[in-house]
Amino acid sequence: MGISVELRQLRFFLCVVDHRSVAAAARVLNIAQPALSRQISTMEAEMGARLFNRLSRGVSLTRFGRELEVRARVLVAQADQMRSEVAQAFAGTIGRLRIGVIPGYGWLPGITGAVSGLASNQREVRFEFVSCLSGEQIELIKCGRLDAGCLAWRSPQDPSLRGIVIHSEKMAIAIPRKSSLASSRNPRLRDFAGQTFLTFPRDRSPAHYDSLMRKFAQAGIEPAESAATASDSATLLGLVAAGLGFAIVPETFARYHQNEIVLRKIPELDMPFELQLVWSADNRDPLLLELVRAFEHPLPPDGH
Repeated sequence: MGISVELRQLRFFLCVVDHRSVAAAARVLNIAQPALSRQISTMEAEMGARLFNRLSRGVSLTRFGRELEVRARVLVAQADQMRSEVAQAFAGTIGRLRIGVIPGYGWLPGITGAVSGLASNQREVRFEFVSCLSGEQIELIKCGRLDAGCLAWRSPQDPSLRGIVIHSEKMAIAIPRKSSLASSRNPRLRDFAGQTFLTFPRDRSPAHYDSLMRKFAQAGIEPAESAATASDSATLLGLVAAGLGFAIVPETFARYHQNEIVLRKIPELDMPFELQLVWSADNRDPLLLELVRAFEHPLPPDGH
């Protein structure tokens, strides 16, 4: 048979221990002495052992009572700590945040500045960053496995999500340096008719894929089918460097493979690459709201 003792009863027990008197403990607890005596008797009956020796003046602990005191103090302290931590978590001062980041963008000042600002604000916040593509992040946010995500190409028509822009840049076309098109300073998208374009698989980032296909259609071209795909821009550029085709990527990636690739701006690629902090519209976690505010006002690169 299991023992059923409430935390409240343990507090009563410890108060009697500390004051070595049921009467004195009752006054401190602001309850009637007979009621406190009944609580102690109930505990003794539940445990099948006497906890106190009743003296002419006050009480003393039995051997069983001393054993219980040690464990009761640990349990009560743990309960108090848990209550304090839950209260702090509710206030947004401690806790853990799981944040998604698309590959290659964790270094952005808007991200590092926001995290630094939140972490330095005397908060016991633990961060867990998960590298994954935008489409995967959205699914993880919706099922509660991510608190927020730094992602691109989300559908603004999705009412279950909210977001703020944290970074914006233009798109460019990555051209193998050995290609004849690399020498053109002002290429147009139609110049690449029939060429192979390397892209993400549509199921990994539907909005991004569909946006590119619309641009190709508007330019009146149909890219040749590619024998290779990749799940992030850095890998796409590796395939371009290997001469497997062309890719449309954010300008940030101009620093990659500079000996093998040139990046050129294309007038038709007027769609901005916007990175957003995205979270569930139903998530009211105070710590998440603190994170949003930190992204709205990130620390500058020098930290001041």
